[in-house]
Amino acid sequence: MSKSNENYYQILRITRNASATEIVAAYHAAKGVVSSQALAQSGEPGHSELINQQILRIEEAYQTLTDPQKRQDYDQVLQIVSEEKNNSTGALPEPFTGLVLKQYRESARLSLEEVFRITRIPVRFLRAIEEELVAEMPARVYLQGFVKNLAQVYKLPSKEVARLFLEHFDKNLSRSERS
Repeated sequence: MSKSNENYYQILRITRNASATEIVAAYHAAKGVVSSQALAQSGEPGHSELINQQILRIEEAYQTLTDPQKRQDYDQVLQIVSEEKNNSTGALPEPFTGLVLKQYRESARLSLEEVFRITRIPVRFLRAIEEELVAEMPARVYLQGFVKNLAQVYKLPSKEVARLFLEHFDKNLSRSERS
């Protein structure tokens, strides 16, 4: 049903100006679709995990969009991300460091907690990546995925950002871990 890069409005299949009643109806409809998919595809390998992820995203969307303050905050994040996408020049700085990621986050006017709410990357890992605290970073495979997710939030080319960040990590940061 939902793709991980869909925003909450897309997950519930509603417009940004949807009323509370429309949100509730869309929430129930989305849960119904997922439930019917679960019944139709039960027994397939890995299926229950996918269903659980879809249900979690639907619940997150519902909880955020039915709370006026959370919805207002979320709408501001969507607006900032949209503006950043329209203003981007396409050239990525090299080396692509944790500080560069932090600058992109700050230019989007997002706190670490807001990025956590969007990506579900724990704040401790976000801080470790931005401050280049190697001992506190996740395993390299997770680090790559987290950096790709951050690039998507900041509307940057995720594969290129991950490649540049990991090049910097391999040349400069992992060396300090061996010392």
